[in-house]
Amino acid sequence: MSAIAGVFYFDGAGPAMEQVKRMTTHMQARGPDGISHWSGPGIALGYCQLCTTPESLHEKQPLMNESGTAVLVFAGRVDNRQDLRSELLSHGSILRDDTDAELVLKAWEVWQEDSPDRIIGDFVYFIWDLQARRLFGARDVAGNRALYYTSGNGWFAFASETRALIASGLVAPAFNEFSILDYISVENDRIDQFASIYRDICKLPLGHAICMEKGRLTVTRYWHPEKLSPLVFSSQSECEKSFREILFEATRCRLRSTSNVGACLSGGMDSSSVAGLACKIYSNNGSEYLHAYSLVQADRSKCADWPYIRRMQKTPNLISNIISSDFSDQQCQMLLDELPAMATPYELSDRLTDRLIAEQASSDGCRVLLDGMAGDMLFLTPEHSLEYVFRHHMYRHLPDVIIAHYRHGISGLWTNIFKKTLRFALPAQVMSKYRKSLDKLRMQDALKKNGKFQYLPQALAPAYIERTNALIEYWEKLRSNNPLIPAEQLWLLSPMVSFAYESKEAMMGRKHIEQRGPFSDRRVMEFAFRMPMEAKLSLGWFKHTLRGSMSGILPPEVRQRHAVGGHPGWKFMERLAEYCIINAPAIWQGPMNSKTYSHLINAERVRENFGNFSINHDPANKIDMLSLAVIFYWMHTDKSALDP
Repeated sequence: MSAIAGVFYFDGAGPAMEQVKRMTTHMQARGPDGISHWSGPGIALGYCQLCTTPESLHEKQPLMNESGTAVLVFAGRVDNRQDLRSELLSHGSILRDDTDAELVLKAWEVWQEDSPDRIIGDFVYFIWDLQARRLFGARDVAGNRALYYTSGNGWFAFASETRALIASGLVAPAFNEFSILDYISVENDRIDQFASIYRDICKLPLGHAICMEKGRLTVTRYWHPEKLSPLVFSSQSECEKSFREILFEATRCRLRSTSNVGACLSGGMDSSSVAGLACKIYSNNGSEYLHAYSLVQADRSKCADWPYIRRMQKTPNLISNIISSDFSDQQCQMLLDELPAMATPYELSDRLTDRLIAEQASSDGCRVLLDGMAGDMLFLTPEHSLEYVFRHHMYRHLPDVIIAHYRHGISGLWTNIFKKTLRFALPAQVMSKYRKSLDKLRMQDALKKNGKFQYLPQALAPAYIERTNALIEYWEKLRSNNPLIPAEQLWLLSPMVSFAYESKEAMMGRKHIEQRGPFSDRRVMEFAFRMPMEAKLSLGWFKHTLRGSMSGILPPEVRQRHAVGGHPGWKFMERLAEYCIINAPAIWQGPMNSKTYSHLINAERVRENFGNFSINHDPANKIDMLSLAVIFYWMHTDKSALDP
């Protein structure tokens, strides 16, 4: 994926160009099609170009408008090109070319701070207003592209990667202890909108705009899907037809490419729907083919995805590629060798399987890779459906929710029904006291030896717990302010989805690949917010609206797949863990150094767990131990960031 960078000195003086060049040099792997810069008094902008669309072949950035009053750096893609173009022309705009960058720059000229709300696509951008000496930027509504920023005494800087900002020399590589603890403790990394892995570097939240003017920084949310009016359909089939049309368009516009297009294909509903629609579009257009990549366990008889992948292999215009979990020792070592250079440790600990797919897709000449990410968050699971039915007294749907539990093999149904019956029958005051007591007990359990907060150092525990509770309270308040919107969907406003994109983007860019997800298209997400509640609930099936909309696109066996959840990459992670245990002791030994990590982590507990694991090799802990080892090994390569 392309990348952007910039430095702004408020007084008009400073080595901005020198610093921006260091940032773009750090991200040069993401600019195989060229790196370019622009500078003015106290300001410099940089662009690393990866051409993935026909229009981008003619794009020249940083891009200045005709009057010389504004300069743009833009990394991304505009998916509502025709509508945006027509609207701009109606406002009297003169478009000099057909590039996406030109559309974004003209949108800013017409709508200024409201311009991000007019753009549908995956993007981050900054515009420098020469007359006002103001920087204005924005990030797309799903967080498909990452944008980080930092500021100091008289300056502001931004980049597509955190380590690029460190390369500028403006900010020290001091780790954010809370972000590290979030990741290894309870995955709270997915609820902090602003924090990055470095203490003095922030990330711009999804659906937000940022402005730096006269030394004052403001960040505002421009995307408010919770305020949209609900959709009304005459029938469920009409809803399914409308959903299919929107998902079809979201997929079609993501096939715009200068190269082969690949797709992740797990055999589940989300990835299969994307692959099926893409192949349908290619079949209608002629002779193009979709390169599908599937992760399969070495023992196919134990691979739950394999029967459905085999059925999808028969789809016209699809070329199937299988990646097996018995990948070689050489591949394992190559991954470990690359770890210190990765933008974040999550590229390996969380994104191992994506990396293997990216390497194969790149070798096949793909510069675009489709995925099914965010599909789960558009609909309610059977468990969340049960919660919603009780909360809003929609008991007429209870039989169908019960059927969904049995159909998908979800246990604990009757226990949950009993708890929810009791919960919603008791007075609100009683339940409030009960919840507070329960939260206190959970916190105590989390702090125990084997609890979720077991790695918390004693000195950091009070502040960390206070901050974690504040974040949880923020999202709970958002939920309470929008009671009719399921909590599962409100998480679309949080970093839940964008966290995965943030950890994948830099890695994909270095492989010269752009990841695109139709389910994270703004139009698809807003449709999901607005569609009737009955279309979101698990009524007989999880994602019954998606299943119905894919009639005629997917084989019946795939549409009627009972298994839900799970992750196709667990065996891949276990394979890497086994290799590390035997062949890469250094990755396990790093966390043992209590002096290095004493200010950051409960080192004694880390040593104890690694000691037990090295003796027992407990399969249940393989992935957790590997993730812990990877993050510490990655940090260990930059000891300057570990100083207390």
